[in-house]
Amino acid sequence: MANQRNYDLIDSFFAPDIFDHGAFEGQQQGREGFKKAVAEFFNLFSSLEIKPEVIIADGDMVATRETWKVTMAATNKDLTDEWSKGWEWLGL
Repeated sequence: MANQRNYDLIDSFFAPDIFDHGAFEGQQQGREGFKKAVAEFFNLFSSLEIKPEVIIADGDMVATRETWKVTMAATNKDLTDEWSKGWEWLGL
């Protein structure tokens, strides 16, 4: 979904009433709000490649470790992060 920027796939991955605990300020809850936030977030990047390294699921809980390689659209700066620590690595 992310690498291809195919945001319509969110409809098949998330329930209509998804509650995004990491929501951005002013983000509407629910699938449509989540889809809009994801699209706006990924538009920060002129190039984007996300590689899943580890996926662990238990019931309705899922944790992942991913490698992100992105180029910031505003600065043309390449960024890579292998260990997700939140979004601070983006410097936003």
